[in-house]
Amino acid sequence: YSGKTSDVSSLTIVGSDDNDTLIVDYADRTFARPGQIEFIAGGQPLGGADQLRLVSGNVDTVNHGLGEEHSGWVVVDHARLEHSGVESVADGLSADHRRFDLERADGRISLTDAPDDGFNHLAIDGGPNYTFLNPQNSLTISTSGGDGPMAQAVDLAGLDPEFDADLRIDGDALDQLHVTGDIDVGHGDFDAQAGQIDFFGSVHSDGGTIEMSADDVLELHDSAQLQSPGGVIRLNGGEQGELRIFGTVGVASLAPGGTGGEIILLGERVGLGGAAHLDASGDAGGGTILVGGDLQGKNPEFPNASRTFAGSDVTIAANAVTSGDGGKVIIWSDEVTRYYGS
Repeated sequence: YSGKTSDVSSLTIVGSDDNDTLIVDYADRTFARPGQIEFIAGGQPLGGADQLRLVSGNVDTVNHGLGEEHSGWVVVDHARLEHSGVESVADGLSADHRRFDLERADGRISLTDAPDDGFNHLAIDGGPNYTFLNPQNSLTISTSGGDGPMAQAVDLAGLDPEFDADLRIDGDALDQLHVTGDIDVGHGDFDAQAGQIDFFGSVHSDGGTIEMSADDVLELHDSAQLQSPGGVIRLNGGEQGELRIFGTVGVASLAPGGTGGEIILLGERVGLGGAAHLDASGDAGGGTILVGGDLQGKNPEFPNASRTFAGSDVTIAANAVTSGDGGKVIIWSDEVTRYYGS
């Protein structure tokens, strides 16, 4: 067939028994319309190298859906393409927003930096694997979709150093998030939700908001670092869950004239252990640190912890380094508060 895709209601492309590659060139935006294209790749049961490539486009949104093994779909500005039997997807479109929806049971996603500058790699249990260009505004990885209860996991093992956008991990109460690598979102925000969050790596934002909430347990291990100079960091272990901090949480702004940001640590039970360090100091004034609630537990914006603990090696600072006033530090719980730190 030779003609405009806008004249075709649907198009099915069936591959051979060899390795197949479908290249969708978006340069002239002929696929920018509602409709469906289906790519059925070759029949190698194992070890194949069938690929879908998206190239040469400037678009608003690219949405990848991950269904059964080696199958999925992609919607580019409302144009839908379904694929099956594909081992890898290379997404080179320049997009404002990019989203991945995992809709298979007991799935696992691993995000890492890709070898090429400006690209990231997303490995999926059961395939396909994705290589994609950094989005301009936001990247979302969602494991909260699908039918019925599904336990899924996201591993953040790395991110392209040139990444400069919002990063959102959208999970539900059964899902797990593991952060093992160094994640720098530039001037963007980092927002993560899951049933359980284990944090060993680091997240850095240039003054944006870092926010994580869990339904069961959110734990920052001793190697963990969260940094947003002059920004906001909010961590919530859940209404009936636990927040455990053993690492570093910093919103200090020590540049001339800088003021400290805001650290909010909430949960039914909040514990600071090991050599945990919270810092909201600023050159011209300290910021705010709330652990377990606000002053006397009277601020409805911040649900109070029932129990709050800080060990003897814990340090908290909200100093005015050069000028201005020191910041606000509150350690609160409705039932039992034990503070042994400095």
